[in-house]
Amino acid sequence: MSSLIPVVMILIGIAIGAALGWLLLRAKARASNAAELATLKERLTGKETELQKLQASFDAALAEHNRARDHNSQLNAELAAERRAAQAREESFKQAADELSGRFAELSQKALNANNQSFLELANATLQKFQQTAKGDLNRRSTSSLSR
Repeated sequence: MSSLIPVVMILIGIAIGAALGWLLLRAKARASNAAELATLKERLTGKETELQKLQASFDAALAEHNRARDHNSQLNAELAAERRAAQAREESFKQAADELSGRFAELSQKALNANNQSFLELANATLQKFQQTAKGDLNRRSTSSLSR
């Protein structure tokens, strides 16, 4: 038994050494884990800040997109109104042109009729003068022939 005591003592020493080693490694691992946890928390905080900035940027871009879409809708409505107004103006101009064309044709016809009437009256007056002159010449000739 006496030879067994040193072996048991060695085994107890090994067990105590192993337990102490395990406790030291565990404490070191906890310290390492605590440092890693702190690093991860710091990175998480940085990522959350970055996420907040990205969210704010996204919200601003979304708001700008909505404003642009609303402005686009407003411009489309204005464009449609302008197109309707332009079409109405075009129809009005066409109607006015047709009306002016009709009036011009009517005035042209009246001017032509008046011009023809004046020409006929002038021609008739000239013809009557020539007839009177011709009658006077004929009367003179006939009186002159009778007197001979």
